[in-house]
Formats: sequence, C-alpha cells, structure tokens
Amino acid sequence: MTEGGRPTAALDAEIAAVTAEIDGLTGGGADRAALEDRVSKLCDAVLARPPAEAKALLPVLEQLIARLDTAAAAIQARGENGDSPAPARSARSAAAAYGAGQSRRRR
Repeated sequence: MTEGGRPTAALDAEIAAVTAEIDGLTGGGADRAALEDRVSKLCDAVLARPPAEAKALLPVLEQLIARLDTAAAAIQARGENGDSPAPARSARSAAAAYGAGQSRRRR
C-alpha cells in the first residue's frame, strides 16, 4: 500500500536504514553480510507490491544502486575484496550433504 503515491512509512523507514548502512559500508563500518540480507529483503518487499507501486519506487532503487556502486569503489580503493564473507558451510560440504540425500533416495 502507498500513502498518497509514496511508500508506506515502514518501507520508507527501511529504505532510509538501508541507505545509512550503505553509507556506513563506504566508510568501512558496516557488516556486508547483514547489509546484503537487508537489501535482498528490501527488493523482495518492493517486488511484492503491485506493479504500479513497484515502478514508482524505481528512482529510489536507482539511488540505492548508485550508493552501492560508490561503496564498492571505496572498498576496492581500500584494497579489500568486495566479496561477502564466506558462508559458514563450504560449498563442498553443502554438495556432500546434497549428494548424501540423493543417494538415500535412490536406495
């Protein structure tokens, strides 16, 4: 739902919070994994809106993308890799678990 063609207060607040976290990332003070999760949830919230409302949020999302690009450039300038932290489980262990599940089903 929107209020007068604008996002609801809750979505507006989340956009402001994500913007602040992105700005913190530029300075090196934000948790990248938490920010990645928050951005993903924000995108899901936008996609869950009716098409006209989601389209109205396009300029806001474009601004967030520009801020993310700035943050990525700052991370690279500091010599950090821009990747998110490694997952708790390695891809190999996940593949092994998946393979074990597949072989159990074949029996």
